Amino acid sequence: MEAFAAAVRLGADGIELDVRLAPDGRLVVHHDPLPAVVPPWVPTLAEALDACGDLLVNVELKEPVGVEALPLLAGRNVLVSSFDLASVDAIAGAVPTAWLIMAPATRVVATCVAHGHVALHPHHRVVRRRLVDAAHAAGLAVNTWTVDDPARMRHLAGLGVDAIVTNDPALAVRTLRP
Repeated sequence: MEAFAAAVRLGADGIELDVRLAPDGRLVVHHDPLPAVVPPWVPTLAEALDACGDLLVNVELKEPVGVEALPLLAGRNVLVSSFDLASVDAIAGAVPTAWLIMAPATRVVATCVAHGHVALHPHHRVVRRRLVDAAHAAGLAVNTWTVDDPARMRHLAGLGVDAIVTNDPALAVRTLRP
């Protein structure tokens, strides 16, 4: 929660967070698999969204919980993403969705468009101008992750990516804003 508040203070354009289903049925924000007993410091999705204020929140589904999350996402400034295409397919159209990819796949842009997604989220190592141009021509945003090197940030911005996910929002602000 402190990191979300800090990102808001630092002037980040958005926040990325990971959602998992806790054993008690709550949707919580946690990157790694959850232990049987969720520590009390782990926030619920609702608490995290509240802490992010009006910023765009990229909600990554670590598990297929999109349908369960929809009531919490309604009316919020969110973009829901997942490596599991079926998870984001299940909620495409109800909220903006994106497909996370680790490596370029055949027809990835066409698949995103056909499935109703608004963005493609490739790992930064696979981003090439050809991919960015094809995605943009198809009406998709390209948001890449996780970039903590200023030179790489500048290179990706030069390729035309729409957003860069980083662990260091202060560095991104210093690097990418005049």
